[in-house]
Amino acid sequence: MQEWFSVLRDALDDDDETVRQAASWAVDRAEHFASPNKIRDMTRSGPDTATRLAAIDCLGEFEDVGATELLAEILANDPVSEVRAAAITALSQIGTGAAVGALAVGVDDKDDFIAAAAAKALGRCGDSKAEQKLLEMLNSASPTRAAAAAEALGAIGSVDAAPALVAALGSDATEVQRAAAKALGQVGPEETWVPLAESAKSPEPRVRREAVRALGLLSGRLPF
Repeated sequence: MQEWFSVLRDALDDDDETVRQAASWAVDRAEHFASPNKIRDMTRSGPDTATRLAAIDCLGEFEDVGATELLAEILANDPVSEVRAAAITALSQIGTGAAVGALAVGVDDKDDFIAAAAAKALGRCGDSKAEQKLLEMLNSASPTRAAAAAEALGAIGSVDAAPALVAALGSDATEVQRAAAKALGQVGPEETWVPLAESAKSPEPRVRREAVRALGLLSGRLPF
């Protein structure tokens, strides 16, 4: 084992920058799996926030399933929002049922930014079991939460969400309209071309752009 680590550490001094970068990644990975508890402990007891963030990033990058409960606890209770956001990313990279369950809890976070990040992570995980939670979030009075829910529903491919997404096109918030239009381009049935065509006339360029793109995507599903 020592000789194996030695090869990797020697590569940190390689003449080629890309080799040095690969060696740095390999050393981090090897050290993580050689002493996972050390990395996990650093998520709590690191000397500063940057160290804690780096440790959490490591857990996610190497898909440390054994750290799921720890990351869920960090997401639920850590006082530092940046650390909670990092836990969301790591949980989405791990992507197990338990990790998705922790993200679903994060959707209810009191911080709009964290709740939105958790919703988007659920979308990346593509777990259809989160659809009901996201549909409830789509009705939030917070544009940040509602837009994130729309984006996640589109990413999951929730066809059943189409009526709620059409309704979201009528939101007073531009970001919600934009996200709903984008999602409908991903999941909308053919009859959604009418409300999307209306959104393509919106006074807001960002909404028009997403509506036009959505119509382009929808065209591939229309009978001609």
